[in-house]
Amino acid sequence: MLLPASVIAAGYIPFTVVLLVVLFLSIFYVYYLVRRRHKAARFSTWSAILALFAALLTSVLLPVDVFIVSYMKDSSGNFKEWAANATSRADIEDTVLWAYYVLYGLVLIFVFLFLPFSYFFSEDEDDEVDNEVGWQSRACTALKYTAGFVFLAVMLFGIGAVIPMQKPPPNGTEIDKIEFIIEELKSNRGEDALGFVLAVLGLIGMVVIIIYMGSGIATFPMRLICGSESSKNPTGGSTRNERAARTATKIPCLILGGGWRLVEIVAGIAGFLLGAVFWISLLLANTDKIQHSLGYKTGYLLPNHTLPNPLDMLFVYAQSVFPLDYVMFVILVLFLVLCTIYSIQRIGVWFFWLKVARVRAGRTHARGLLFLCLSLIYAMIAIHPLLFAVAPRYFTYGSEHFLQTNGNKTHGEAVAVRCSAESSLPDECIMTRASVLLMRFFYKAWIFGAAYYWATWIFLLVTPAAAITFAVRDCGRSHSDDEDSLEDELEDNDERMLRV
Repeated sequence: MLLPASVIAAGYIPFTVVLLVVLFLSIFYVYYLVRRRHKAARFSTWSAILALFAALLTSVLLPVDVFIVSYMKDSSGNFKEWAANATSRADIEDTVLWAYYVLYGLVLIFVFLFLPFSYFFSEDEDDEVDNEVGWQSRACTALKYTAGFVFLAVMLFGIGAVIPMQKPPPNGTEIDKIEFIIEELKSNRGEDALGFVLAVLGLIGMVVIIIYMGSGIATFPMRLICGSESSKNPTGGSTRNERAARTATKIPCLILGGGWRLVEIVAGIAGFLLGAVFWISLLLANTDKIQHSLGYKTGYLLPNHTLPNPLDMLFVYAQSVFPLDYVMFVILVLFLVLCTIYSIQRIGVWFFWLKVARVRAGRTHARGLLFLCLSLIYAMIAIHPLLFAVAPRYFTYGSEHFLQTNGNKTHGEAVAVRCSAESSLPDECIMTRASVLLMRFFYKAWIFGAAYYWATWIFLLVTPAAAITFAVRDCGRSHSDDEDSLEDELEDNDERMLRV
């Protein structure tokens, strides 16, 4: 069954607007980072734009999922006419589910195919001898190395499809166990294989979130509040400011002067408050899970929420004023992404103890752009469990209500009650497809759910540690600016020598 026109307009028009905004931000940010002498439309630049757009795409669908399940019912807890039939609801749920499959499939294509090919194809773009290497030779080299990533993807899918997510019959023979695995493959339609690959990539994403997002939530707002040397003295005569005056992205800072500094302080305070609410919500959710969850063998699933969650309550009540919850969600995700990007720019991209790329405005190499986008893709895969942890009711049921009878069944009074995991009826409250996928896989492969849970505790420890370190050592200091200025000066000299 097709959705009514009113539902499509209310749900997908904001979705389309957000898509366009995300695409614009992806283009703007990549061109803001790319090296000035590589501003032309090069393969690596547009690869980075598409990868950054794909990284944000999966999260954009989540509020649409929440909107659909919320809009199926009215405030009295009754299904609306277009959703009254169970078959119609199942068709809508399957459509949303397949939308997630398509988006996650697109993300995996970027991770295992498109980005590796772009990296090896663009490897010579940063060298001055790239004109001597034909695109055919570069493409053959890139395909050769990309084949290794495709083989890795096939291996992961094979492992995810073969490993049974549930235990076979304990008293069965070897034939029974093989038949059990075959039935598992038939029943899950490859869903477990996809979930396994995403869970493995999500663990890498949790490392990115812990290192970059965990520190960025604290340091990014504090940097805005403290200000950098360039923002405190926008009209100074240093070489760095003279270069900044020639850079289009620095023009607003130079024009507004003290006014721009005020905007930075206000944005920093707002970001600090948002980060604090996010951190407190995650802390309360983790504390609730360790006390009342079903245990590590269920991935710490929490059937009854006993502690109040401020971010969850804000989202649920904001949904009564459409599209306030959508706007809040976009702001939250963009804030988390900006915090991650800021930390990547500040720390650089590391592989164990090796620094593989620097990310600087107007000075980022092709490989640095692609590493940045790959890191963000990993982080966005892992951000879904994080969002479900901080706002479980909203991202599972939205603003759904169901009719609960108080008293006996004959003379009892039916009262509309908000849907929740502890009080809802399976046939009366429809869960979002994202929550179904997450809970189903974490219940089957509990080790991933447990790993995500304990990783969030490390995240909670990193944030205050980064805040204290930044406040004591970095706030008010221009040492990092001086280092960047020296490195940028060396790059300028190199470029001038190459042009001579």
